[in-house]
Amino acid sequence: MINYTKIQIWCNSTTVIITKWGEKDSIRYFKHPIYGIIKAWNDWESKDEITTYQTFYQILHTDKRWGASSQLYFPKKEEICTLLDPAGLSVKHLYGDWPLNPYADKSDEMIFVGSKGITVLNDINLFYSEHT
Repeated sequence: MINYTKIQIWCNSTTVIITKWGEKDSIRYFKHPIYGIIKAWNDWESKDEITTYQTFYQILHTDKRWGASSQLYFPKKEEICTLLDPAGLSVKHLYGDWPLNPYADKSDEMIFVGSKGITVLNDINLFYSEHT
Protein backbone atom coordinates (compact mmCIF):
# COMPACT_ATOMS: atom_id res chain seq x y z
CA MET A 1 0.00 0.00 0.00
CA ILE A 2 1.30 3.46 -0.87
CA ASN A 3 1.43 5.82 2.10
CA TYR A 4 1.04 9.32 0.66
CA THR A 5 2.21 12.12 2.91
CA LYS A 6 -0.06 15.14 2.88
CA ILE A 7 1.68 18.10 1.28
CA GLN A 8 0.53 21.50 2.46
CA ILE A 9 1.48 24.60 0.51
CA TRP A 10 0.09 28.03 1.03
CA CYS A 11 1.04 31.59 0.31
CA ASN A 12 1.05 34.00 3.24
CA SER A 13 1.92 37.43 1.87
CA THR A 14 5.17 36.78 -0.01
CA THR A 15 6.31 33.79 2.06
CA VAL A 16 5.66 30.26 0.88
CA ILE A 17 5.42 27.86 3.79
CA ILE A 18 5.94 24.17 3.05
CA THR A 19 5.44 21.38 5.57
CA LYS A 20 5.96 17.61 5.27
CA TRP A 21 7.83 17.88 2.01
CA GLY A 22 11.28 16.68 2.94
CA GLU A 23 12.69 13.18 2.43
CA LYS A 24 12.15 12.14 6.05
CA ASP A 25 8.44 13.05 6.06
CA SER A 26 7.55 11.91 2.54
CA ILE A 27 9.18 8.46 2.24
CA ARG A 28 6.84 5.81 0.96
CA TYR A 29 7.34 2.31 -0.45
CA PHE A 30 5.47 0.34 -3.07
CA LYS A 31 5.95 -2.92 -4.91
CA HIS A 32 6.54 -2.83 -8.66
CA PRO A 33 5.72 -6.08 -10.53
CA ILE A 34 9.11 -6.13 -12.32
CA TYR A 35 11.52 -4.09 -10.17
CA GLY A 36 10.38 -5.12 -6.70
CA ILE A 37 10.30 -2.73 -3.77
CA ILE A 38 10.54 0.95 -4.76
CA LYS A 39 11.35 3.73 -2.32
CA ALA A 40 9.87 7.12 -3.25
CA TRP A 41 10.34 10.52 -1.59
CA ASN A 42 10.16 14.26 -2.21
CA ASP A 43 12.50 17.13 -1.49
CA TRP A 44 12.35 20.86 -2.17
CA GLU A 45 14.21 24.17 -2.14
CA SER A 46 13.08 27.78 -2.52
CA LYS A 47 15.04 30.53 -4.22
CA ASP A 48 13.53 33.97 -4.68
CA GLU A 49 9.85 33.41 -5.49
CA ILE A 50 10.30 29.98 -7.11
CA THR A 51 9.95 26.69 -5.23
CA THR A 52 11.55 23.68 -6.87
CA TYR A 53 10.45 20.26 -5.73
CA GLN A 54 11.82 16.90 -6.71
CA THR A 55 10.32 13.42 -6.60
CA PHE A 56 12.75 10.51 -6.41
CA TYR A 57 12.29 6.78 -6.99
CA GLN A 58 14.86 4.17 -6.02
CA ILE A 59 14.88 0.42 -6.68
CA LEU A 60 16.02 -0.88 -3.31
CA HIS A 61 17.85 -4.03 -4.38
CA THR A 62 19.91 -2.21 -7.07
CA ASP A 63 20.11 1.36 -5.69
CA LYS A 64 19.19 2.58 -9.20
CA ARG A 65 17.55 6.00 -8.83
CA TRP A 66 15.32 8.25 -10.97
CA GLY A 67 14.14 11.76 -10.29
CA ALA A 68 11.80 14.39 -11.65
CA SER A 69 11.83 18.09 -10.88
CA SER A 70 9.10 20.73 -11.07
CA GLN A 71 8.96 24.42 -10.27
CA LEU A 72 6.12 26.30 -8.60
CA TYR A 73 5.34 29.99 -8.39
CA PHE A 74 2.64 31.34 -6.06
CA PRO A 75 1.32 34.66 -7.41
CA LYS A 76 -0.56 37.12 -5.21
CA LYS A 77 -4.29 37.70 -5.69
CA GLU A 78 -3.69 41.13 -7.23
CA GLU A 79 -1.28 39.70 -9.80
CA ILE A 80 -3.80 37.09 -10.89
CA CYS A 81 -6.59 39.67 -11.12
CA THR A 82 -4.53 41.97 -13.36
CA LEU A 83 -3.95 39.07 -15.78
CA LEU A 84 -7.62 38.09 -16.07
CA ASP A 85 -8.98 41.18 -17.86
CA PRO A 86 -6.54 41.09 -20.81
CA ALA A 87 -7.40 37.39 -21.18
CA GLY A 88 -11.12 38.23 -21.38
CA LEU A 89 -11.92 36.44 -18.11
CA SER A 90 -13.91 37.61 -15.10
CA VAL A 91 -14.20 36.46 -11.50
CA LYS A 92 -17.64 35.56 -10.24
CA HIS A 93 -16.43 34.13 -6.92
CA LEU A 94 -13.14 33.95 -5.06
CA TYR A 95 -12.96 31.30 -2.37
CA GLY A 96 -10.33 30.80 0.32
CA ASP A 97 -10.62 27.04 0.70
CA TRP A 98 -12.22 23.95 -0.85
CA PRO A 99 -15.35 24.09 1.35
CA LEU A 100 -15.89 27.39 -0.57
CA ASN A 101 -15.57 29.86 2.28
CA PRO A 102 -14.97 33.46 1.12
CA TYR A 103 -11.36 34.45 0.45
CA ALA A 104 -9.51 36.46 3.12
CA ASP A 105 -5.88 37.63 3.17
CA LYS A 106 -5.00 34.73 5.56
CA SER A 107 -6.74 32.04 3.43
CA ASP A 108 -4.81 28.88 2.58
CA GLU A 109 -6.07 28.83 -1.02
CA MET A 110 -7.21 31.13 -3.82
CA ILE A 111 -9.95 29.42 -5.80
CA PHE A 112 -11.21 31.59 -8.65
CA VAL A 113 -14.56 30.81 -10.26
CA GLY A 114 -15.37 32.87 -13.31
CA SER A 115 -16.27 33.04 -16.92
CA LYS A 116 -15.20 34.47 -20.23
CA GLY A 117 -16.59 37.68 -21.70
CA ILE A 118 -17.68 39.64 -18.59
CA THR A 119 -15.76 42.65 -17.29
CA VAL A 120 -13.46 41.82 -14.39
CA LEU A 121 -14.08 43.75 -11.21
CA ASN A 122 -10.94 45.46 -9.95
CA ASP A 123 -11.83 45.05 -6.30
CA ILE A 124 -12.79 41.45 -5.48
CA ASN A 125 -13.69 42.40 -1.90
CA LEU A 126 -16.13 45.05 -3.16
CA PHE A 127 -17.68 42.37 -5.36
CA TYR A 128 -18.26 40.17 -2.32
CA SER A 129 -19.78 42.92 -0.20
CA GLU A 130 -22.24 43.79 -3.01
CA HIS A 131 -23.20 40.23 -3.95
CA THR A 132 -23.24 38.25 -0.73
